[in-house]
Amino acid sequence: MNSNSLGTLYLVSTPIGNKDDITKRAIDILKQTSHLYCEETKPGYRLITQYGIRKELSPINEHNETEKLNEIWELLKRGNNIAYFSDCGTPVIADPGFKLVQFIRSKKGKIIPIPGVSSITAALTLSPFQIDRFLYFGFISNKKELRKKHLSEIAACPYTMVLLETPYRLKRLIEELLITLGQKKKICLCLNLTTNQEKFIVGFAREIVKKKDLPKKGEFVVLISPPL
Repeated sequence: MNSNSLGTLYLVSTPIGNKDDITKRAIDILKQTSHLYCEETKPGYRLITQYGIRKELSPINEHNETEKLNEIWELLKRGNNIAYFSDCGTPVIADPGFKLVQFIRSKKGKIIPIPGVSSITAALTLSPFQIDRFLYFGFISNKKELRKKHLSEIAACPYTMVLLETPYRLKRLIEELLITLGQKKKICLCLNLTTNQEKFIVGFAREIVKKKDLPKKGEFVVLISPPL
């Protein structure tokens, strides 16, 4: 590496389910960069070994992101190229990495996104709802008052909305949407996208909440329709 020039931070998108959904460019970057950082090392090692990559991985996630900023900046200052990827999909969006990106930008460092799979866009492309305009809401707050405010905003939004939630809180979310939305809006659960278990459940909250097979683990996206 040239110590007289800054290295580059690459934000590498990885598959959300099907391991073949990765670009050649992403694999090349993972092979060529001198340092690899990932959200969690266990799924990180599982991913890179699928593509014949054997390198050391360092974790950077919500627990240590702030502490890792100077470490990564020092590597970049010495001319090292670094790749960062999350457990699956596009990093930074609903994943760690935001603090890292903002920190490197504040230092005038070079950051290059390596685009690829995103569960959000994958769900939207098969949405049963209009998507010429949509709003990405992400995770609803778990704090009581703020959560109530978020649910009210979801009910009032005139566009298709994209929500994320952890599997163990999904039933609670549907129950809350039953109260908030009633018959005004429909829901689409997009489960295990790009895998053999890919499934879409569409209906009103009162219909979905009765289902016995709501996921307790795995990846999913929740779409909320515009007002009917």
